[in-house]
Amino acid sequence: MRYSFIIFFIFFCSCIIGQGLPRSWVGSYQGTMELYGKESTPFSTVLVRLSIQEIKKDSVWTYFMTYGERDKPGYLEKKYHMVLKPDGLVMDEGDGVLIPMRLFGDCLIDFYSIEDSDNTNSFMSSLLCRQSNGDLEFNLFGGSLTPLNTSQIIDESEGLTFGLNTYNLGFNQHVLLKKIME
Repeated sequence: MRYSFIIFFIFFCSCIIGQGLPRSWVGSYQGTMELYGKESTPFSTVLVRLSIQEIKKDSVWTYFMTYGERDKPGYLEKKYHMVLKPDGLVMDEGDGVLIPMRLFGDCLIDFYSIEDSDNTNSFMSSLLCRQSNGDLEFNLFGGSLTPLNTSQIIDESEGLTFGLNTYNLGFNQHVLLKKIME
């Protein structure tokens, strides 16, 4: 019991202490993103560039990601800020959209759902993980929040019943972003 308390205490403290972005993540990166749908092979690829820059010491960073080539069809820019709040990092997309993020080890993770205008719900999650060589690996995935399967798990020893919903992944976007010198 004492060990359970110690583990809980360490976990609790690590969750309430603000987690900034390590300085080693700052820089410019690029790579070719693979876009996956229902098939195990990518249906398309696109050049991606990411720049992370500190703009306020230990509390605000720019997150500027571009897809494709400037002045070509399909080019897209995502300009966000990562802000350290008292309860952790948030991705500030502007217009009041704040997505909580958590740094676990060398991975920055978020998870959220979107309700479309036709009342369908989807989930999305991204993982941005720093590799030992300084590169970043980015994955964005998501799918429908309509359960594919619903079942119950019964723990007879404890007399508890749990509900289990399973969901299908609908897409994945993956890129290994190599650090580049500017």
